[in-house]
Amino acid sequence: VNVTNAENSVTPYFCPSARNADKESNVTNVPTAHYVGVAGPFGAVTGASPARNYQFAGTSANAQGGIAQSGILTMNQTRQMADVVDGTSNTFIVMEYSGRRESSGSSPYRPWQQGASSSGADAAMYCCKNIKKAINERPAYYVGSDPNHRFNDVCASSPHKGGAQFCLADGGVRFVSENINFTTYQFLSSMEDEMVVGEF
Repeated sequence: VNVTNAENSVTPYFCPSARNADKESNVTNVPTAHYVGVAGPFGAVTGASPARNYQFAGTSANAQGGIAQSGILTMNQTRQMADVVDGTSNTFIVMEYSGRRESSGSSPYRPWQQGASSSGADAAMYCCKNIKKAINERPAYYVGSDPNHRFNDVCASSPHKGGAQFCLADGGVRFVSENINFTTYQFLSSMEDEMVVGEF
């Protein structure tokens, strides 16, 4: 029964503008989903004093890219609303992930009901992504041997010109420009960096 249900498309999980080809996962007859959790950014927190880094698990040197820990929806973490120190109207929780697949490299799309390849820190995350690349940054595929194309780092994307849809933790949905300042993008993707976010 579960296998049969897994092959069903869940219409709200798809961007209405997406091509049929971009609704397919890497498993025959099993659809993907076009919205994933925001695991958060990693690296130095720009402008923080004293200096500090965003939390991170695993290593960015492995084929998947490691796992950011400062977003709301990441692996092996339980969050409460009180944990969203930056405020629910200033924190992304879900991002669109529906851009056209490239002809080279490997497709990042996985079955809609899958969470991750394992429970370890070096897992491939299917249900959430790190914020390491700009919105609609190309190419939208991954190559495990290439440090610039790790699986967990595939960018937020859409078939819409100029940006992608994001859901904030307060339930609001915003179309965010692909030209957003990347530091601001990182601030919005972390729930507790305590950095001031202006207009975006």
